[in-house]
This record gives sequence, C-alpha cells and structure tokens, in this order.
Amino acid sequence: MSKFLTCEEAGSRAAAVLQSYRPGSLGHYDRRASADVEQLTPGNITNTAYRPEWPFGHGLSYTEFEFSDLELDKSVLLQGDELEFSVTVTNSGDRDGWKAVDLYISDLYASLAPATMKLKGFDKVLVPKGESTTLQFRINEEDLSFVNADLQRVAEAGDFEMFVGGQEANFSFQYADNNNK
Repeated sequence: MSKFLTCEEAGSRAAAVLQSYRPGSLGHYDRRASADVEQLTPGNITNTAYRPEWPFGHGLSYTEFEFSDLELDKSVLLQGDELEFSVTVTNSGDRDGWKAVDLYISDLYASLAPATMKLKGFDKVLVPKGESTTLQFRINEEDLSFVNADLQRVAEAGDFEMFVGGQEANFSFQYADNNNK
C-alpha cells in the first residue's frame, strides 16, 4: 500500500476536509436564493441584470464604523500631479475592530462607457472602540486611465466622483496645457 495519494484522490479528500471544517465553503453564496438573475445576452446588458445580496467590500463585523470628513486638497487634478485626500473612520461600536476602507472612482463622462465604479485604493485599519483615525490617499493620472478603442491607455479630461465609505466628493482632471487629447 502506497503512502502517497494520486492527484484525484488528494483533491476529493481535500474537498471533504474543507467541507467538514467549514460547511458551505465550497459553494459560492453571493445572492439570495430568491433573487432574480437575468440572462445576459448581446443587446441586453444592463446594470440591473445582476443584483448581489451585499455590495462589493461589504463585510460582517462585531462593531460599527462611521465615515466622515472626506477632504480633497484641490478640486482639479492636473496632468502629472497628484490629488491628496483624507477620510476619518470612527469606531462607534463597543469593541475594537478592523475596517477595510475602499476607494472607488467613477468617470462621469468618457469616450467609452466606463465601469460604474472602479476600486482604486484600499487600506485596512484597526480602530479601537470609541476612537477615530484619519486615512490619507493619493491618486494620479494613471488611476483615472483606461484602455480606449485604439487599445491605448489614456486618461481623458473630465469630471470624476470618488466614494469612500458612503462619503462622496467630485473633482476634475485637466491636461496641464489645457488642450484636449
């Protein structure tokens, strides 16, 4: 009798171990069983076709967090420059807790239909109960870029919106020479 398992045997045994250790861990749960999921077909692609139970980044915690004071150092990001901003996270619960802070950016007007929101930064911070911490982020032209119809990475001048923990702020991106590219 061999002490080694074939790949097939190891795979089935590993799955059984994982299933017994954490029931349901092999299945992927991302929506209510009663939720409608529309079939996506060419010409029928909408933002409402898939409605997950929780928004991306939603996590369960043993405490509560509040976001406030989203502040930008300027309202216009110029080509070659950086936009710095901060947000305050407060632990309003009765336990210390870790919080993942996600930064999303939305291009309000683009030559191609952009993603509704793009995750452009994140940080995970331990906030003691009853305390607040302020996080700093930076974005630049590269964070606003996308691949255009000519398969070139570009950042187009225009208006953008950022979202951090329910806080929103608007800013614009402009070319340094004020010419549209």
